[in-house]
Amino acid sequence: MDQSSDLLNEAPRPAPTTCAACSCLCDDILVTVGKSGPDLVENACPVGLEWFQSSQSTSMPLAAMQGESVNSRSAARAAAALLADAKLPLVYGLRWATSQSVRSALAVADRFQAIIDTPVSSDLAGSLAAMRRVGTVTSTLGEVRDRADLVIYWGADPHTTHPRHPERFTSGAPLRLADDENHKRRVVVIDDAESASVAAADEFIRIPREASIAALWTLRALVRGRSGRSAPSGIPLESLDRLAGMIRDCQFGAIFHGGRLAAASARAVEQLSKLVMELNETACFVLLPMGAKGNLVGVEHAFCWQTGYSSAVSFTRKYPRHVGKEWGAQGLLERGLVDAALLIGADAVDDLSDAARDHLRGIPIVTIDHQRSSWSERASIAFTTSIAGRHSDGIYSRADGIPLPLRPTMLSSYPSVDFTLGMLGHAAATSDGAIPRSAP
Repeated sequence: MDQSSDLLNEAPRPAPTTCAACSCLCDDILVTVGKSGPDLVENACPVGLEWFQSSQSTSMPLAAMQGESVNSRSAARAAAALLADAKLPLVYGLRWATSQSVRSALAVADRFQAIIDTPVSSDLAGSLAAMRRVGTVTSTLGEVRDRADLVIYWGADPHTTHPRHPERFTSGAPLRLADDENHKRRVVVIDDAESASVAAADEFIRIPREASIAALWTLRALVRGRSGRSAPSGIPLESLDRLAGMIRDCQFGAIFHGGRLAAASARAVEQLSKLVMELNETACFVLLPMGAKGNLVGVEHAFCWQTGYSSAVSFTRKYPRHVGKEWGAQGLLERGLVDAALLIGADAVDDLSDAARDHLRGIPIVTIDHQRSSWSERASIAFTTSIAGRHSDGIYSRADGIPLPLRPTMLSSYPSVDFTLGMLGHAAATSDGAIPRSAP
């Protein structure tokens, strides 16, 4: 048997890749790909394993108009004409887009004088609002892993939503830079109900959601050495006093907040930020969001880098503007102002209100997505793309803001989102005539 035959019969080798199933972006995954997909996925958690093993339908056309398969470039020209004819087009989605694709989407929004927006998770939205009002103290997850001897999960259940977060960065990781080799890391979970993360924690403090603000005020007072006797009912004063002692005694502390805290009150993350700012007067403490699925942190970074704003950017006057939340996707759709939409990842529509979705059903839409949905089936023009991280490369940003490269391990007959947006932009640039609208 010759050497070429040996190569053909050689067993597939595991390839290193990055899991994009959640905001941890675990980059130590090994995938062995067979003829029909991944045969073996090593080091992945159940959430990551499901992401790698979920299959993409190959029966969807590269491009379709009114449900009929068409040439991609013809569809791109038709989509460009549809968006150019609109008085106020909207570009929305991007949850699963790479940073490169976000840059292309911003260029498309600029070309069509559109408004571009993206869904923002509750914990990320809380972080952004708190950062604007009071500032923040943060770090990388690597620094938390190496230095934090006290970790607090507030309104989060990492063992369910981010299963490898404790394993890689907190309770399951060795404390490398402690002054004392015998110094141990302590983990506290604060939530309104017991969860899977409680079993691995050193202490669990139950705080009702509606009492989150009061609990934070009480904890701030206790850390300063003041009495918390005036705390309202429902606040576990003894547990918070014990936590205040842990905070005063630790060398390096980290607080991770999840979506349930931000959902409890719009100001809860702001109060948590104030607590962390005060703690840094005498100790070292950081605050980080758990992060949502997709690349929302990377989307925010790309928006800020390209436009100076983190969301809801208007190009209607041919330069980027941010004119408040009411000019975000939901507000515009609820008021019936949008007359055409480009949806990049139709699952983002689930974050909109019923009124916004109702208006979206009545206007022409263009979808760019890797999966079939009710929105792609009713779209005037629909493009099918590959899945970033599995079939195409790019950059995602981890929950702490660190950009990491995606390393695809599988092939796809569908193009990337970035390529499709580039094709749409090229179709607009080569079409005749200017965009026929006056800026509102």
